[in-house]
Amino acid sequence: MKVLSTIRYHYYKFLNKLCLSRHYKEINTEKIKKDHKIKKMFFEFFKNGSGISQQIHKDTTIKDITVSNIYAKVYYEGISFWNVTFKNLNLEQVCFHNCKFTYCNFENITTYRKKELLSITDPKQGFSCCDFMFCNFNNCNFDQLFFSVGILKCVDFKNVKLQNVVFQMNSFSQVRFLDNCSLYNLFIASPSGMFDISFIGGTEKISIDAHSVVTDFKYRDKVNVENLATYSLYKKDHYKKVASTYYAFEQLFIDNNLLDKSYNCYYQRKKAETRSKKFFQSISSYFSEWIFGYGEYPFRALISLLITTILYAPIYMITGFNTGERIIDYPFNFVFFFNWSLQKLIDLFESLYYSFFTLITVGQGSPYPESALTRLISSSELFVGAILITTFTATLFRKITK
Repeated sequence: MKVLSTIRYHYYKFLNKLCLSRHYKEINTEKIKKDHKIKKMFFEFFKNGSGISQQIHKDTTIKDITVSNIYAKVYYEGISFWNVTFKNLNLEQVCFHNCKFTYCNFENITTYRKKELLSITDPKQGFSCCDFMFCNFNNCNFDQLFFSVGILKCVDFKNVKLQNVVFQMNSFSQVRFLDNCSLYNLFIASPSGMFDISFIGGTEKISIDAHSVVTDFKYRDKVNVENLATYSLYKKDHYKKVASTYYAFEQLFIDNNLLDKSYNCYYQRKKAETRSKKFFQSISSYFSEWIFGYGEYPFRALISLLITTILYAPIYMITGFNTGERIIDYPFNFVFFFNWSLQKLIDLFESLYYSFFTLITVGQGSPYPESALTRLISSSELFVGAILITTFTATLFRKITK
């Protein structure tokens, strides 16, 4: 045991050095945020299309004050807010870009609302590339607001109404919804880095509508990762939190009788659980994901049947089988894959026919195996076919009965 512990220690030490090297030499998250294309979807459109009256661009820190008035049609860039209370404000076409909020409180904040459907390319107000650390949102009514590319860490939403609010490519770490919160037309798109959201006190006091969407977690996106070394070492533990978050949203949709929305959360939860497992433990889960989507995508099993048919066909051409009229048996060499003729294409269709009827377990008809090896391979395809067809039937029945 001591030897294994020593090996594990040096292994993680090596990974830590490797990750730190990548973090400082190759990946600059601040530069990624600054140049990120998602920024253009919100900040650039806002800046160029909202008739902004003035810009406040300061690389400065504002601390220990209470803000109770903000002019309309202004954007703030590059400001750090420390222990600032934003109170009794109405944000009217105000944008914060590349700002950081630490130990800040947002109390009784409302937003400007234009009577039209939310347009992704025409945002009204929001936060672009902003980080929120240890912040509280209390008794706020947000409408037509965006949060684009940023970190929310230890953030509480209490008695908050989010309507037509977009979170796009944000990292959520220990984000909590407390008391009575309303989530109407909420769009959480491509969370990345971390996805850790909880509903304190259960989902009974949280309401959500059928227009709200929670999309896939972006496993490979490092734009919102605070410390790449830590993330790389503990990402499997992070994925458990991702799974817990999707489970929370799954229960929230179920409690609000939105079963159609809960299915995708179930799929994303299983996907995160698969990536949180060790390699050998995750193999069967990966097969479940690819073959039938954890029971949510039955037609993936049909695609798997088609792929299996195609994969077995050239094997039968090499091992040999009898079509009932002649024997197809090609030597296995380099020329087999690169030298094709009309006759070989005809034989390939014959082998596809043989493979298909073997796979669906109804018998081959006239064709039959020519060698012991072909019989062995046919048996394996029969076994695979029985599993795939049973899986497709069971998954389809599960979807219909739901």
